[in-house]
Amino acid sequence: MKQIEKNIIKRYNQQFPNSKLTLSDYEYERFDAYNNYCVVEVKHRHTWYNKQLIEFDKFSYNSWFAHINNKKFLYVVSYRNEIIIFNITDLNKKKYNFNLHGYYVEEYCDILSSKAKSFEEFKKERGKI
Repeated sequence: MKQIEKNIIKRYNQQFPNSKLTLSDYEYERFDAYNNYCVVEVKHRHTWYNKQLIEFDKFSYNSWFAHINNKKFLYVVSYRNEIIIFNITDLNKKKYNFNLHGYYVEEYCDILSSKAKSFEEFKKERGKI
């Protein structure tokens, strides 16, 4: 895990002291942190995209792991000084259409960069995922 992702978890723990996260014990774990209530994947983005990216392997594994362990799966995205938390478990229960596609990351990032919505616009619509 990168230092910036560790710092994001530290900020999360300061913001939510009753739900502190523990860093994963293993370097190549499929989630970055956990507690008794959730597993968390953290991603820092240098560019804002109107659609957030998550590796399908992490999406499917963490969704299932959370389900069989009666936990929530949270996807935490950091951009600039903001932290956005997506509750994947609740979105799955609502049958949210994640519109999953198979792309090579380099190719997909190039495609998205030309269609990026502004972060300020997202902040206005944040409740409308």
